[in-house]
Amino acid sequence: MIKVIQGDVDLSDLYLEKLPDFLEDVIVKGDFFCGNNSLTSLEGAPKKVGGNFYCPYNSFTSLEGAPEKVGGNFFCHDNKLTSLEGLPKEIGRILWISFAKGIHFTEEEIRKVSKIKGRVYIIEE
Repeated sequence: MIKVIQGDVDLSDLYLEKLPDFLEDVIVKGDFFCGNNSLTSLEGAPKKVGGNFYCPYNSFTSLEGAPEKVGGNFFCHDNKLTSLEGLPKEIGRILWISFAKGIHFTEEEIRKVSKIKGRVYIIEE
């Protein structure tokens, strides 16, 4: 059964190594924050986030487990991404993304994977 959280969920700065399992069956109507942790995966993240999704400053290499749809901005910079796997299928506003050293994807390649309504900012190391 899908549950809905009407507001924001903030799991930032909690030294988490994984997301709580119960979130994978949740829709978050507000913003979802899980930045500044020790996450190696987004497995267990909500399937949909109505607002912004913040997951920078973690340790994952792919976005597997990320929401399928984010209504606002998607911030996934300052990780060690080596692929576009798991990038949300739809982002309602802006994408902020960075990749591991030596890995490069163009904006065109990114937009082939995800319908992004706003700008794409590729943050270089």
